[in-house]
This record gives sequence, C-alpha cells and structure tokens, in this order.
Amino acid sequence: MTEKKTIDDCWARINERGITILDNITALPHINEPQKTSGFILCINNKGTLDVDYDLRIRTVHPRQVAFIYPNHILSAHKSSPDYDSTLVALSESFIAELSGHPIYRNRLVFETASSFILTEEQYYQVHRIIDAMRVIENSGMPTWREFMVELSYSLVQLLQYFYLQTNSNFSKRPTRKNDKFRDALFKHFRTQRNVSFYAEQLCLSDKHFSAVIKNETGHSPGYWIRKRVIAEAKLLLRTNPDLNIQDISNELNFEGQASFSRFFKRETGMTPSAYRQSLTHWN
Repeated sequence: MTEKKTIDDCWARINERGITILDNITALPHINEPQKTSGFILCINNKGTLDVDYDLRIRTVHPRQVAFIYPNHILSAHKSSPDYDSTLVALSESFIAELSGHPIYRNRLVFETASSFILTEEQYYQVHRIIDAMRVIENSGMPTWREFMVELSYSLVQLLQYFYLQTNSNFSKRPTRKNDKFRDALFKHFRTQRNVSFYAEQLCLSDKHFSAVIKNETGHSPGYWIRKRVIAEAKLLLRTNPDLNIQDISNELNFEGQASFSRFFKRETGMTPSAYRQSLTHWN
C-alpha cells in the first residue's frame, strides 16, 4: 500500500525553499489534528474527492477544483476517496511577505471568500502546463530559479483570475490601485479602525465614492470586508490562543468592552465568542 502524503510532511520543504511545487498529495491532516495554515497554498485537485473542514465549514473538493488557501485558517481533512490526489503550489509565510505586489495579495479580498472553483478540462490542462514549467525551473539548479518561479506563479494566478472571471461576475474585471490601497490599509489597521470613513480618507475619496468603487470591484461593500476581517481575526484568536479570555481578545481588537465585542461577534456569526470557543472542543 502506498503511504499517504500529507501537507504536514512537506512544511520543512516549503519553509526551506520559499516557493515549491508539491506533487502526489493524497491526504490532509485528520479532523482531530487541525492544521493552522501559515504560508499560501494553491491546491489543484487532480482526481478523487476530499471533504475538508475549513474554518468550521465542511466543503467537498472535486476533480479539477482549484482552492486558494491563505494564512491563518484552520484546515483539516474529514474524509477522502481512495484515489484522491492533488498538486500544490506552496509559498512560505516569510517568502510571500516579500511579494506585496503579487496578485496573490492583490486579489486576496475576493479569493479568501470565494476560495475555490472548478476548471474546465481545457483550463485544467493550461494550468498544469504552467505548473510543469515551474517544476522544471525549480529542479534546474539555476541560481535565479526563485525569481523565475515567482514570475511563473504571477502568470499562473493571473490566468486563474481570468478563468474565475468567466464564471463569477462579482470579481473585479479591472483591479485598480484603489482596491490595492484599501486592502493594504485594511490588513494594517483592522484592529483599530472599523469605520468606513477612515479607509475612504486613506484613499482621498468621499465615503460614497469609495463605497461605490469597492462594491463595484469586489461585489461587496467596504463595511462587509472590514467586518469579515475583524471576525476572521477574532476566530483565530479564539482558536489558537486558549490562554486569552474574551476580555483579552476584546482588548486586542480595540472594542469598547467585552459586551460590545460579544454583540458584534454574535451579530456576525450567530453565536457568542464563548459559544464559538466551546464548539471547538472536538479539536482537543
């Protein structure tokens, strides 16, 4: 019997090389052993199916399905078919920190929400042609192989964006620097700034114009993205910092008090922070 190869088996390689192609991934960590994602992973499912627990939502990954997996999420396998196999394009967290202009970051607001879609057979073939080229470059021994890998990954993500556009009209067809600046400001200031006016001011736009631009480019209002980013961080703190109490997390996220944070969290998720944390006990 062939030993199953999981992403856990590959983190040392990812961290060592910065950017790498991983073939023949046949499993992910078991649901009782959740994995907190650190680097960026582009997963292309070649065959079979996999049920994945991604931030407490079970999703089934099908053949030819592409998934964008960003840092700071909880990912674990629920079950997989015997023939499951995937290819990963993986970047370490320290490496992607150097790629602020890469489309991996420019399109994060959308891809982190609509994180997967299925390719046609022709699209799947074209994606693998770029990955084949990346694999050749990685194994070439060239001193500048990383630079070429980055360029090819840029082309790969741009191509996937184009394929995504063909089936999802909410994605911005022409990303602008305004969207880039909002993304950068949001990831920098979300802990202390939840007011749309603050981000509009960063872009030197009126609130109305700013809201219209972001809604047109991403399919959602700035307020939606602000709330989503705060909730994502709150869930991460609740999941991965058991020593922090609810008041501590409220302080981390600059809420007026624990009651204010709890109301916000329940309004966005349907449960209190304590109830959410309690729901995670099956991971222990």
